[in-house]
Amino acid sequence: MKQKSSHFLLFATIIIIFGACTPQKQLIYFQNDTPKDSTYTYVYPKDKSEFSQPYTLTENDELYINIIAPDPDNQEMFGKITVGSGSNATEMSIYMNSYTIDAKGNITIPALEPIYVKGLTLEEARIAIENAAKEIAFDAVVVCKLVNFRVDILGEINRPGKYSYYQDKVSIWDAISNAGDLTYFANRASIKIIRKEKSKDVIYTLDLRSADILQDPNYFLKSGDVIYVEPNKSTKAFSNFNIPMGTIASSLSVISAAISLVLLVVTLKK
Repeated sequence: MKQKSSHFLLFATIIIIFGACTPQKQLIYFQNDTPKDSTYTYVYPKDKSEFSQPYTLTENDELYINIIAPDPDNQEMFGKITVGSGSNATEMSIYMNSYTIDAKGNITIPALEPIYVKGLTLEEARIAIENAAKEIAFDAVVVCKLVNFRVDILGEINRPGKYSYYQDKVSIWDAISNAGDLTYFANRASIKIIRKEKSKDVIYTLDLRSADILQDPNYFLKSGDVIYVEPNKSTKAFSNFNIPMGTIASSLSVISAAISLVLLVVTLKK
């Protein structure tokens, strides 16, 4: 009777531990129905290269602006309103010297009239600034970059935190790879994106397991997004204790050895 109870205890322990493990299928990205040796291709509708809309500027966005004029006399004038200091500029210096879009949608650059850029793409804003600069110097060239694209990522991620990007297009994969990928316990089928839209907060959900994520309008993030990676329900109990698989395997070996020893002692006593 004792022998049967011991065997049952060992069996139950193994079932509970491995039953809590996540199936491999839940951990794989970009799954699709095509054969493994085939190429998965998605053809976008006519006149589309992606589903996400280009990033458009809004109030409180910060822009790095560098006005360059080949003419030395003009460059001397524009040198006073050039932001940053080339390759030696630090993130803090660029931020502190950037131009912020005000509540009216304008940026105000010394020697130029206020320029309305709200609702424009970064390239459209660059052209608008360049046109304004050319009223003073016909050969002026403008470099314009977004410097406040920041995303928060937390939850079951290896390096949670706030990340800054110096580009206007950041995909969900950019954010995840920058943060060291998801943990083993992450629920890849339910990645939450919390986004502020006008006077409301909206939560979107992405499924990283599906190759169709490339078609999702939220594939590209927006500045200020918060990404939350929730735990997988089947491994939630173990994630709370943060037990590595190696530790689980070692524990099973110890339990098995202990039960075998008990059974041996019981057998010798008979």
